[in-house]
Amino acid sequence: MCARAEPGRRPARRTRPAPLGGEEGFLLLEALIGLAILGAVVIALLAASGAQVRSADQAAVLLVASALAQDRAATIQLLHYDELRSLPDSLRGGSFDPPFDEFSWVAEVDRTDGEYDLFAVRIEVSGRGQLYPLETLVHRMEPGSGPQLAPAQGGTP
Repeated sequence: MCARAEPGRRPARRTRPAPLGGEEGFLLLEALIGLAILGAVVIALLAASGAQVRSADQAAVLLVASALAQDRAATIQLLHYDELRSLPDSLRGGSFDPPFDEFSWVAEVDRTDGEYDLFAVRIEVSGRGQLYPLETLVHRMEPGSGPQLAPAQGGTP
């Protein structure tokens, strides 16, 4: 059944309570602050992932440069004493063959002060904006300076 208003009485109106001190504006401000915080978090995450990508790219370049430097060091370690004292021009520096033609190297070999027959080798490989230095020591005895073996005594039976 439907309730009817009595004659002479007004029907009751349902009214919404009045907002207290501009609540609607306060909700809008809360939403804007929430979006600003969310935006700051997203920007920080993007910056971190960008730094990670740059770091991974740098690591890939340095890994290639390290392998190329070790290759040059292995070549220099095969040299004889006289070649180490006067490094051939072809091993002093140059650029690598494709697919590593973006990389170049410079090598130096010096006698180590205070050490007998010890050479300090320094190789620097550069490419794609990175520089990879490699230092090692190589020992080579000067020809004729080693222990001399005495000729065998006696004859053959």
